[in-house]
Amino acid sequence: MRESKQVAALEGHAGGVRAVTASENGYYLASGGVDGTVKIWDLRKVECLTTLVRAGAAAAGAGAPPSAVTALAFDASGLYLAAGTAVGGLAAWDTKEWAEVGGWAPHTDAVTGIAWSRHAHALTTTSLDRTLKVFAAPAAGSSQS
Repeated sequence: MRESKQVAALEGHAGGVRAVTASENGYYLASGGVDGTVKIWDLRKVECLTTLVRAGAAAAGAGAPPSAVTALAFDASGLYLAAGTAVGGLAAWDTKEWAEVGGWAPHTDAVTGIAWSRHAHALTTTSLDRTLKVFAAPAAGSSQS
């Protein structure tokens, strides 16, 4: 990149943005904030398509503060999105309906990285708890909350 020119400013999180990832086809951008939400941006229309909140997070209690989203990754096909949180939580969504297909807490500290295997059969995470963990990817319609 020799020159950089801002082409859009995407606003909507209730606080800072901690993570970002782009879909393989370049149509979508996902941003994760300290407000505990993941916003899906349609880059063709430059607008927020939807806001994701982990279903399991709501069950944690109405008074519980949201956990910041610290890592995000689309799989190579663009069919799944995974998000990691500051308290070690992990969630995955099917991107056709933006329905949560998995949610669990594999780490005891912040998730710092997420990577999908080539065909989305496995999900690997890294964390400040000094671990790297590999999981079989959740199948659509089988929430692990």
